[in-house]
Amino acid sequence: METLRKAINKAIKNNITFYAYRLPDDRLYHFSAPITRQTCESEGFKVSPFDDFRLPSVFIHKGLNAYDFCNCGTDFCIKASTESIGDFSETTRKEYASSFQQCMKALRNGSLEKIVLSKVIKCEYPTIDWGLAFQQMAEKYPQAFIFIFNAQETGAWAGASPETLARFHDSQFSTMALAGTRLAADNDKEWGIKEIQEQGYVADYIEDIFLRNGITYTKFPRMTLTAGRVAHLCNRFAANVVSMSAAELLVSELHPTPALCGLPTAIAKTAISKIESHPRTYYGGYLGPVTSSGFDYFVNLRSLTFDKDSQILFCGGGLTVDSDEDSEWSETEAKSQTMKTILYSEGEIKKKKASAQTTRPRPAYAYFMYSLLIVVVVHCKAKT
Repeated sequence: METLRKAINKAIKNNITFYAYRLPDDRLYHFSAPITRQTCESEGFKVSPFDDFRLPSVFIHKGLNAYDFCNCGTDFCIKASTESIGDFSETTRKEYASSFQQCMKALRNGSLEKIVLSKVIKCEYPTIDWGLAFQQMAEKYPQAFIFIFNAQETGAWAGASPETLARFHDSQFSTMALAGTRLAADNDKEWGIKEIQEQGYVADYIEDIFLRNGITYTKFPRMTLTAGRVAHLCNRFAANVVSMSAAELLVSELHPTPALCGLPTAIAKTAISKIESHPRTYYGGYLGPVTSSGFDYFVNLRSLTFDKDSQILFCGGGLTVDSDEDSEWSETEAKSQTMKTILYSEGEIKKKKASAQTTRPRPAYAYFMYSLLIVVVVHCKAKT
């Protein structure tokens, strides 16, 4: 793990394109930094935006592993972006209220059944140890897809996603309908009607795609999935799909699901672009490792984009006609804790180290105090 931590920090410090990840419920960690002469064309890491009409999908080719990257120069590595993509300012409570009312108007007049409203939170911790942050995310969220990457087209991102978009290996295709949110502390209570309805929209959407494509599938019983301080309702789906190309076509139909966009999809996507004051860029898109025979794609959420001095956190929630503004705001605040906890702990560690360095006694002063202590001890002994 220490080699991985060093590799991540080296890549970020030297502005190198790379990716690192850990799959849910897995103990294996993966790191790769592509080089200018590619040796592996079909394997790598795919990053797709929320809206592919606005930004391109990016493929980061597989290259050097963590050990080799730590023990070589960076001249033949590929440079990445130095800044976050997009012009972000933090979403205020007043701005969120205005956006919420616009969404509710569309829901009440029947043009939308559901819409996902997101916001951004801006943090400024200038000296994050991203290798350690990755390690802490992996420890705190064992069931999540943990990732960090940087590329010229995307900027640097990190996150802990609880949501599978699609996984495909050996003709086995799987996905999930994840929606509806409450505090994990309330897991002993019954789910509310609003949350059940919200998650049901996503499950119905997935089933409709399978049926339209003539695919026989298995829908597993609804369950509660805990993700940090919050919990969600979830149905898992499994199906046999004949080829990787057929699986990729299913992905193109699934994305974006109602869990990150809304219903009807096209109308919700248009509404989001008009109502939200910030660009989503790659938030709400999907990402994950790809091989010649399969892929593991996860929705880009509980995530942030970052540059040298600041971090932009994204969080959102699904709105239906029964949504309450204060409850939805509180939900986004709870979701933001996934990444805030990591940033805060890292930032406080750095602050405490800096404070200790500035308040540490100077050598001359320390020597004086030590000498004074010896004199006092000797004097006391002489008196006794």
